[in-house]
Amino acid sequence: MGTSQEYFADQSVATQQSTPTDDKTAPGSATIRVPRHVALVMDGNGRWAAQRNRPRTHGHMAGQEIVFETIDAALSLGVSYLTVYVFSTENWRRTEKEVTTILTLVEDFLREREQDFLTRGVRVRWRGRAQGLPDSLVSALRHIEEATAGCDRLVYTMCVNHGGLAEIADAAREISQRVHDGELDPDRVGESTLADILTRTLPPWTCSSGPAANSACRTSCCGTTPTPNWSSPPPCGPTSGNAPCGKP
Repeated sequence: MGTSQEYFADQSVATQQSTPTDDKTAPGSATIRVPRHVALVMDGNGRWAAQRNRPRTHGHMAGQEIVFETIDAALSLGVSYLTVYVFSTENWRRTEKEVTTILTLVEDFLREREQDFLTRGVRVRWRGRAQGLPDSLVSALRHIEEATAGCDRLVYTMCVNHGGLAEIADAAREISQRVHDGELDPDRVGESTLADILTRTLPPWTCSSGPAANSACRTSCCGTTPTPNWSSPPPCGPTSGNAPCGKP
């Protein structure tokens, strides 16, 4: 188990404090405990749009805009790692139009926001499978990783085309191949063997470049403004479905 210092950082943030002699607010500061690594599962955008009699694709467009607001909020609070689960392997079951919209939005987001990432010092990382994704999107994901490799204020990991069972199957396949090729003794296969592979391929609840996510949120489970349990959270408006956890 990690220490509290590994997973949280004490940050001094601006607050608004009223004075007894003035009805205006005076700036002050307060120390809050900010998680070092926050993970968000984007969920409920389609339902948010449906509640407003708009097409599901409208919800995805609105949710994409919220992502950068969340990045800015993470930067202002001093979060070191932000992981967002954008598109899972299960999402391929949606309509072709919806899938195309989501993937196009991700690609446009990367190309349009590259300079913003660089200016803010945000390093972008990608976790997920290239198989099945449009070549142009894979190219954009790999390009943004290379372009922002020197940034160090925040590590923003995008999980695109990820899936727990799929990555475990991939890891098992790799272990089998290495055993077959004589590179790995089957008697020495253990938890660490699997962990080494998964930290390279699995979207990081535990990330090889940082601590385990100690604050996580599936946005559709958090009410009208779904946010992690941290002080002064970013507004996530459109990324809200007001639906029970696990509801598609």
